[in-house]
Amino acid sequence: MDRIKVCSNKKFLNTAENLEKKLNQNMEKYQNEMSFDNTEASLVWIVRGCIDYFDKLESDFG
Repeated sequence: MDRIKVCSNKKFLNTAENLEKKLNQNMEKYQNEMSFDNTEASLVWIVRGCIDYFDKLESDFG
């Protein structure tokens, strides 16, 4: 398995709660009945799970 390295010059200086709130606000703006139920709902749950997972990691996990 190859390592994945993500390089960014931006630092996240907010809370996981605010990030999830922003995700929910964007979902409300862009969802519709046809697409959300079939595809986007599962992706949103994956993103929410990622937010929770990375929020619980120690700051020096890398």
